[in-house]
Amino acid sequence: EQYTSYFEKFSNENKTLSEKGLGKVFDSLGRQASRNHLSIMFTVHDIDKSNALSEYEYIKMWRDEFDGDMRREVAFKFMSDKGQFEREVKLRDGLDTNYVLGMIDHYDFTVDGEFHNAHCTTYQEMDLKKYKYAITMPFADRNLETILRSERPTLPQKIEYSRQIAEAINHLHVNNLIHGDIKPTNIVHFQGRLRLTGFHSSRKIPREGKSYVGAEFSSGYLPPKMISKITTDSDLDKFRNYFLKNEEDETSELWKKVKPKFIENKTAAYLVKTFKYAEKLENASNGDHFQEEEPESPDSLPYDLVVASPAFDIWSFGSLLYTLFTDTTLFKLNRKDDLVNVSAMEELYNWDEEKNKKYTQRITIRVARKLVSKLLQRDLPDCDLPDRYNTMASILEDDFFKIDLEGEPHYEEDILENVIKFSEHIPEVHEQSTVIENISKESSSEQETVDKERDVNDLNEKVQDDDNFTESKKADKLSEIKDRTVKPKELYDGRGKTRELGFNNDLGVEQTGCCLIS
Repeated sequence: EQYTSYFEKFSNENKTLSEKGLGKVFDSLGRQASRNHLSIMFTVHDIDKSNALSEYEYIKMWRDEFDGDMRREVAFKFMSDKGQFEREVKLRDGLDTNYVLGMIDHYDFTVDGEFHNAHCTTYQEMDLKKYKYAITMPFADRNLETILRSERPTLPQKIEYSRQIAEAINHLHVNNLIHGDIKPTNIVHFQGRLRLTGFHSSRKIPREGKSYVGAEFSSGYLPPKMISKITTDSDLDKFRNYFLKNEEDETSELWKKVKPKFIENKTAAYLVKTFKYAEKLENASNGDHFQEEEPESPDSLPYDLVVASPAFDIWSFGSLLYTLFTDTTLFKLNRKDDLVNVSAMEELYNWDEEKNKKYTQRITIRVARKLVSKLLQRDLPDCDLPDRYNTMASILEDDFFKIDLEGEPHYEEDILENVIKFSEHIPEVHEQSTVIENISKESSSEQETVDKERDVNDLNEKVQDDDNFTESKKADKLSEIKDRTVKPKELYDGRGKTRELGFNNDLGVEQTGCCLIS
């Protein structure tokens, strides 16, 4: 049935499918095939040599070539709101499945009898009663979060992943679409390539008027301009009255996600500049609601909504690359990829060049660090920073994507930078080593005095016990003890060099010193 729906969509009047039509099916399903491979498959499965595939030939081709005569796994995404459902179907239409996970089909419980019956029987145990709408997609093998957690990708793999994600985001922007929720779990690996999914937060950039982002979000990947600071009771009341229409709302999942986070003394709170879509009654008989494109009463919120623009996705892409190259998120997040505490929200709200440098210096690869630093620039109104990228197309021209993965990697500049950083600390190291050296000398001198006194006492006792020990011989021995010095002991450091570590005197007494091996 999955294959048949596309046969019906792209077949001609004779109910057969041309080679060009087969190519459209592949594109819609998100499958990659070269023109030559597609032509060979078409010719092999054109059994009657009619230069067209019948429905029987078409289904047989899928079973023989891909499914091994078995059913193919697909992913269902169920939705409760008709507006969200229709918006996602509409947004996915016309997008290249090389960059996004393609949609196989979509179903409306209220008009599709077959889906209605299957929904009422098969999915009863899954409590999907209120989810009357669904789309089906190819079943991806894993998402980027799983890849980062389990596979530890190499540097070349990280660069290639970054390129694929950047190309996918650029494809959306070229089609006047903002993704709105770029994060590892919304990037999946399918047929050898990373593709975008999760379009619940996506918005079209209209030619006229404005479109807003923030109705649905993951605050851990939001840009600073999406955070608002509230310092008055009146503004706090505005926010509470907007989202809390009744007592039940206070225990809702929505309120748990959006409620303000207060600083310790309760004099200020931070929150995301979010909103609700306006709703209208779709069907008075069953109470279905339909989310419209416009925000509900935006003037009643204590902040201005954020207009959809490429800058939103660019920041999220920078946060993603930060995770890719540091193996940690920019801030501490919960399971839903939201900021866990007020300090993280405050840090993001106050984001500036100093914080940019503080965080990005954790990236050890220089070209990656420079790119992420440019991506994580604060998007200020009427401010055109020379180091900030404004389009994904310009990002793809960055030196980061020009690294020669086939050749020998060169890290001379990274090494030089680390040498310069080390040289800045040389005076401090020299000062500390001088102190250590002085302490060592003082310790050796004190020990040498104790040893000499002991040796003189031993000599006096020996003279008293030995009648043959003359005064001249005693004088010679005393002179020898007085002139004795401490000699350094050499220690092999394992790299073909020696370092002064301890001291040995003639009597075999060892004093401990120190060394600094850099």
